[in-house]
Amino acid sequence: MDDICIFKEAGSRVDVHSYDVHRRLRTFETETVGARLQLAAVCTRAGVNVPSKRLQMTGAEAAVQLLRACRSSRPFSTFKKDTLLTVYKLSYREPAVRILAVALLKEAGKLAFLFGQTQTVNVAMAVADETTEYAEMCMEEIQRNPLRSQLRRNEETFIFGNVAHLRKSGSSKGAVECRPLPVADDYVKSVEMALQLFLKAEASAEEIPPLPLESSTVNAMSKKMLDELHVSWNSYHSQPQAKLNAAPHVLLESFTTQLSDVSSCRYEMEKYLQESFTNAVSKTLHTLAPKFSEKSRKLFEKGVLLYMELCILEDKMERLIWKAKRCGELSDAQIVDELTNIRQWQSEDYPY
Repeated sequence: MDDICIFKEAGSRVDVHSYDVHRRLRTFETETVGARLQLAAVCTRAGVNVPSKRLQMTGAEAAVQLLRACRSSRPFSTFKKDTLLTVYKLSYREPAVRILAVALLKEAGKLAFLFGQTQTVNVAMAVADETTEYAEMCMEEIQRNPLRSQLRRNEETFIFGNVAHLRKSGSSKGAVECRPLPVADDYVKSVEMALQLFLKAEASAEEIPPLPLESSTVNAMSKKMLDELHVSWNSYHSQPQAKLNAAPHVLLESFTTQLSDVSSCRYEMEKYLQESFTNAVSKTLHTLAPKFSEKSRKLFEKGVLLYMELCILEDKMERLIWKAKRCGELSDAQIVDELTNIRQWQSEDYPY
């Protein structure tokens, strides 16, 4: 069990950081570098060689992911530097953790002269043993989850220059075929079109209200601008106005049912992609394409895009439910705006 020490002096200060849990990945998230460093220290200290059920990885592997998001454009403060040194001292399970911690200290230390700082941490030989251990680990025939325990190629080039990896030849006859997608291609579009049925067009008012601006001006440019505003004002009020076809509390049940269906489809797509990825990638392969057939590659790519569309649709349904539950506090116009807000991103035309 870890103890939390709080100073009792009058001038002591306690900083509290809040963490969010990713709604789909169930991982911890935070905005500040200091909070990420603290979480990395906790993961490093509490982690064991067995993957955590919540993190789906070991504590050291989670610390590597967090340290990647802790690069700074200025020297680290004393608190952040001490936290990084704590991570360095506790990280004996994975060499990549110490290597990344020292790399962050070096990068931040190079900027010290820009801020008038002269004292830097001497980390010249801090990871000599870890570098040797990491190089030997990359050449082992059987490796422990290299996608999480090893650095990315650009990180290796930046820190080491060049690292040799064991090359394994794989059979070209073992192409993996994906099963058909569990969700129809046009499912998202059909749901988006069904949402439009919750709206009805209301005839415009017979009398257009006057423009709430003074029209008494002698400036020619101002008069021309007012004329354009009049045209826009009259055009807006002459168009049919979208209204809800039922009260928000009545639509809430339909929104909830639709969200349940969308979430179920999103979960099925997520499970499909994970199964396909697991079947196509071995423990030592770093690339996905060599184990997929040409047909399966296209199918897998289509599945990824469909999964992203389902995530967007699921978020939209949750916003609609949130607004419908607060119909007493919010106006119907906010639900109307959400329903009339059409997704502009077309995944087939702009996949990236």
